[in-house]
Amino acid sequence: MNRITRLLIVLLLLLHTAAGQEDNTRRTKQRIENYLIALEGVGFHGSVLVVLRGEVLLSNGYGFLDRQAASRNTAETIYDIGSITKQFTAAAILKLEMQGKLSVEDPLSKYFPDLPADKKNITLHDLLRHQSGLISTIGGDYEKISEEEFVRQVFASTLFTPSLPAPITRVWRAYTTPEDIMQWNAASDDWQTTAATVDLRVGGDFCSRMEAKDGSVGFDFAGTYTNIVPQGLIEYAFGDRTARVEFAETPGGVRVRVTFESETTHTIEQQRDGWQAILDNFARHVEANL
Repeated sequence: MNRITRLLIVLLLLLHTAAGQEDNTRRTKQRIENYLIALEGVGFHGSVLVVLRGEVLLSNGYGFLDRQAASRNTAETIYDIGSITKQFTAAAILKLEMQGKLSVEDPLSKYFPDLPADKKNITLHDLLRHQSGLISTIGGDYEKISEEEFVRQVFASTLFTPSLPAPITRVWRAYTTPEDIMQWNAASDDWQTTAATVDLRVGGDFCSRMEAKDGSVGFDFAGTYTNIVPQGLIEYAFGDRTARVEFAETPGGVRVRVTFESETTHTIEQQRDGWQAILDNFARHVEANL
């Protein structure tokens, strides 16, 4: 059991023993404080907030923010926790929806009235699913930027929803024909698809043999089609997951969007980047064969 897990369990036990005894609030606070001070003595560094029935019992920092500079943590110390913030943000959005204060189908234009035209119809659901087309990063991880400037740069950026300048019939054929699939179905230059089969009908199976070019590893990406709308939609199941491929004609060409269920072996970012890389290869293949 790691130190953080042990800390959370002990705090939970301390709170539980006094949860029904309002007159013990002060004593509970002292017990928690004593425990954290002792924990600090054996190397704990961090900030802790303890709230009981809406009352803040404790909000303090422990240990060093910078040991060499003798700078200590406080309750206001900022920590780099990366993508963990996404889970809390998503939970907050869903909580607000439960309270009737918003809907995940709300467009961004409801909250930002002066949006550029290409971003007005992006929904909160699009943001939660990483399918808005907005750029993934603004500046470096430790670059100082105000909220106002961050929002300005995001909305001024080029929306990544490329349309393929090709007829929908050509785009559809390139996505569903084995000979084409073998040309574009790889996430990086050191991988390839050596064989592909497609039975394009509901209940039909597909399989792409994906291998490293050095022959060191390979696997079958295989599944079953569950819904087909010619030149419009492909849905399929693979293992215990599903994916959806949408084809939409726009004034600039055909836009292809892939939505997939994630797995737990790789991070969401790694999976999204991999699927996007394959889609980018597909776009290049279509454009090169117009």
